[in-house]
Amino acid sequence: MHDFPTALRHWRRARRLSQLELASDAAVSPRHLAFFDTGRSRPSRQMVLRLAEVLGLPRGEQNGSLTTAGFAPPFPVLPLAVEEMAQVRATMSWMIERHAPYPALILDRLWRIVALNNPAKRLFGSMGFAEGTSLLEAMADPAVFAGVIEN
Repeated sequence: MHDFPTALRHWRRARRLSQLELASDAAVSPRHLAFFDTGRSRPSRQMVLRLAEVLGLPRGEQNGSLTTAGFAPPFPVLPLAVEEMAQVRATMSWMIERHAPYPALILDRLWRIVALNNPAKRLFGSMGFAEGTSLLEAMADPAVFAGVIEN
């Protein structure tokens, strides 16, 4: 989505809200919202954040909405490997290691494996699962599990 009106319509339809319902929930007039929806008016930074909050957008999508409206994104998106995320990595490691002897996985929002404990590596390693593997793609491909399932 390259412009704010397109992004707004996409998220409004994804949340199954009419212009009137979204305007009511965001405490703006329906006409004012219609101007944003059609591109006749440009929203303020606060209005973009208010609409994103009402639509329940995740932080990354809020950043995207602000960018398409012409504003700088306020929410940092940090990769897990950077120094600022060391505490998060340590906590994730602590959590999955406490699950032993049971397998444990940590997935991101796209169902990619972020971390595995040792029992999970032994169990899923034969199927080629490792950090970065997408479980959704694996489930969509019948050949991935065919070699390990017996009838």
